[in-house]
Amino acid sequence: MPVLDLTQITNKNVVEVTNNVTNTTVELNAGLVLPSPISTLEDLTDVTAGATPGQIIQWDGTAWVPVDNEGGIDIAATNGQILQYNGTEWVAVDLSAAGDDQIDADINVTDTTGNYTPGMTITAGTDFESIFRFMMESYQAPVASLGDWTTGTFEHGATFTEDGFTLSFSNDSNINTGVTGTYTFSDTYISGPSNTATAVDGPYTIPTINDTLLVTNTSAGVSTLSRSGAASFTVTGFEDTNGSAINTVSASSTVRFRYWILDSGSAINTTNSATLAYPMVVAADSSLNGTGGGVLESGLFSTDSQLGMTMPGSHDYVYWCFPAAAEISNVVMNGSINLYAGDKADQTTAVIHCGEFDLINQFGQSVRMELLRSKVSNAFAAGTVITVS
Repeated sequence: MPVLDLTQITNKNVVEVTNNVTNTTVELNAGLVLPSPISTLEDLTDVTAGATPGQIIQWDGTAWVPVDNEGGIDIAATNGQILQYNGTEWVAVDLSAAGDDQIDADINVTDTTGNYTPGMTITAGTDFESIFRFMMESYQAPVASLGDWTTGTFEHGATFTEDGFTLSFSNDSNINTGVTGTYTFSDTYISGPSNTATAVDGPYTIPTINDTLLVTNTSAGVSTLSRSGAASFTVTGFEDTNGSAINTVSASSTVRFRYWILDSGSAINTTNSATLAYPMVVAADSSLNGTGGGVLESGLFSTDSQLGMTMPGSHDYVYWCFPAAAEISNVVMNGSINLYAGDKADQTTAVIHCGEFDLINQFGQSVRMELLRSKVSNAFAAGTVITVS
């Protein structure tokens, strides 16, 4: 194969390539110059120069020309925004932009959905949260509550006074206001009013109740220690919009007898307890309200353990005065020393039974009381723990 060595060409205008068959001439034009690479669009002959920032290239049928970006997308957005067409261009807006949580036109309700019933209209501009709340409220049962009624634990003979109460409801929109409820007062020994009540929040005025709270009106202190459900007040009879009953609400009190633990220099025993016990208790607590000078402790009796105590110091005779209906089986000192085992005839133990007596309490009510006392004066050292059961 013939080899062409260009370094041997002296005539730079003509290069002849020859083989044994034909002569072929390849002519290199001395005026041929290869252009430099294109660096900008404007170097092209069919692209018009003069573009400004933000313009785009558009073919006008003859050449590519720069034009304004009309109808383009503004992509200057922040995290969480969405693209929205504003009538002229696409722009970035917040997802919760004003107006996007409201209905644009009235909605005429044709089927029952929650609290929405046929014939109702949801007006334009109503926000979706309000719509969902109203819709779902029908599935939340109303709850009634009673307030401003006198309750508590009272001593036998105390006066009970009341002239009103307050009623309140949750989920008011689910209440059938066409159904009337009732309020009723009841007590074993006190008569009171009953009447209608409407299912609306607010206070009620009732005929004044002013009477005496009793544990029992006969044999007080003998068979019963307390009474719950006293001065009971009940409100009931309301319904929700689905026809189901709304809860009944009530309030009441408890009535109890008083007890005393006393310090006295008098040695009352089984032969004179009936005549001396009452004056001794009155002397120790002149008002019989548990605040007298000889009272170590007093309160409304509910359990035998209330009679237990820790001796704060040296005392004379210590007395335990409590309702006769209570049965004391054991009095124990410091967790192990048996002072009394419930035998009312045994006068040899460290705590002895002095018998029963009738006490007119601070409210003028007679109560049968029982009395225990330490056998001797100053029987217990300071810090002694007395447990009663």
